[in-house]
Parts: sequence; C-alpha cells; structure tokens
Amino acid sequence: MAGDWLLMKMEDVQRLVTHQLPTESALFADLEARHLAVAGTDRSSLAPLLSQIRSRKSYLMDGPALHIFVVSLRCHHTCNYCQVSRQETSATAFDMESAHAEQAVERLFEWPSQELTVEFQGGEPLLNFGQVKAITRRIVERNRSARRTLRFVLASTLHDLTDDQLAFLTEHRFKLSTSLDGPEWLHNANRPRPGRDSYRRTVEGIERGRRWLGDDAVSALTTLTRQSLEVPEAIIDEYRKLGFHSISLRPLSPYGFATKTARRTGYPTEDFLAFYRRAFDHLLSVNLAGYDIRPGATC
Repeated sequence: MAGDWLLMKMEDVQRLVTHQLPTESALFADLEARHLAVAGTDRSSLAPLLSQIRSRKSYLMDGPALHIFVVSLRCHHTCNYCQVSRQETSATAFDMESAHAEQAVERLFEWPSQELTVEFQGGEPLLNFGQVKAITRRIVERNRSARRTLRFVLASTLHDLTDDQLAFLTEHRFKLSTSLDGPEWLHNANRPRPGRDSYRRTVEGIERGRRWLGDDAVSALTTLTRQSLEVPEAIIDEYRKLGFHSISLRPLSPYGFATKTARRTGYPTEDFLAFYRRAFDHLLSVNLAGYDIRPGATC
C-alpha cells in the first residue's frame, strides 16, 4: 500500500512463501524494512508504515497541483505523432472562449493545494496569446485573496515570439517548455511546417526566451519517432550543443494523430529499449568527459 517493492530471485520468493527464508537473513531484514514481511508481532509496528502511506498519498488531501489550460488547438505544425487533434491556424473556432476561461479559473481555485502550477498548452498557445494574458491576469487577481503559490508555464514551439509577449512572460515569471527532437534534419522531419524551418525557429525561440527569462527558465523535450531511434548520440549531442543539462527521451504516446500514423512512425518496445541502452551509454560518456547532462523524469 505504501508503494514499496523489491526484486528477488524466484527461489527466494519460493522460500519466503513457504516460510523457509531465515528471519535472521539480510534479505528478510530488507523485506521487513519495506513492510513486505513480518517475522512476529513483537518485531512489527504499523506506525512507520502508516507514516509512509500518509506521506506518499498526501496529494489525495491537497488535490492536483498541475492544471493545464488548452487555449487553442490551432498549430503551424503537421506532426505525425501529435497527441492533440490539432487544427489549421485559421480555425479560430477551436480557441478557448472567454466564458470557458473564466469558469476554468474558478475551478482552479476550488482545489485546496497551496501550490498551483498553471500550464498553457495547445495546439500552439501563442496563436491565442490574448487568452493566455487574460487568464494569467485573472488568476493573479483572484490570488490576491486566495494567497496560493503560483507557477506559470507556457508549452510552445516558441516560434515568432514577440517582445511584447516576452515582456508579459517575464513580468509573470513564466517558465518555457518547448520541443526539440534532435539535430536540424531530424527535428524538421519530425515537426514539419511550411517553410521547412521548424528547427531554426525553435532555436531562435530558445535563445530569445533565455535572454529574457534566464537559462534555467527554458526547458525542452524530445519525442522519438522511428527515425530518432537510429541516432541517440546525435540527439544527445544536439542538447549539449544548445546548452541543455537535462534530456527527456520520450517514446511515442498512443494518442491523437499518433494512433493513425503508428505504422509509419511507431516501433516496438524492444526497439525503444535498444535505443535507450545506447543513449544511456552516451550520456555516461558525455558526463565523464565533463559536461553535466542528466536524463529527465520522462525517460
């Protein structure tokens, strides 16, 4: 119940369930420490287990801390692996309406969590930036009485960022999250857009975001297609070249357009694991050579 686990050899499992595993052994002590076995009531106490459960499940009392506002389904890109049912850039009917935005903000403050992360997603949220501004201002105003700790994130391609947009993002201390799938040829192949300049625009957006918000305020994620699995070293080297110190190597998610293009871009789990072994070896060599870059939580 507390989420503890332990890897054991099958013969040790059989010894445990048949009560033949010595209670004085190191393995049994490990099992007891993880609340997976009890030698006797004189050596058992529920207090540590209850404390552990209470700590790990505290979010059930606090409520969710991350709240995602999808302000538009419109996007410049035509990515085959898109998790969202993206729409043409002219399809403004797929933008969030003000009445819905107001209701969403009210729902946000109904949760008891004292720390709230508000992440704007799309599509491309910059295509409906007016709504991003309106929602942010409404949340800040509402928080004058609610007194929560707020954190704002914009998940975006970062293409065509204007000074006015960056000034607003800086004012409210936004964090920026973007997608970077690897070197230019791979990024442009995975994330096509008119002009075939997705990589250039993304890198320019990363640089502009860092200048305004600071290096630590801009993060990137990579999504792996079948092409990506062939070049783990090139993907990691690209992140190093651009000054990132974390990389999340995400397999494809079976949502949205990715389900329709699985034959073209997808791959079996075994292929991803083979890729990850190569990637992890290269990460180790890069770190040993003196550059700090670590696998992110979604690896």
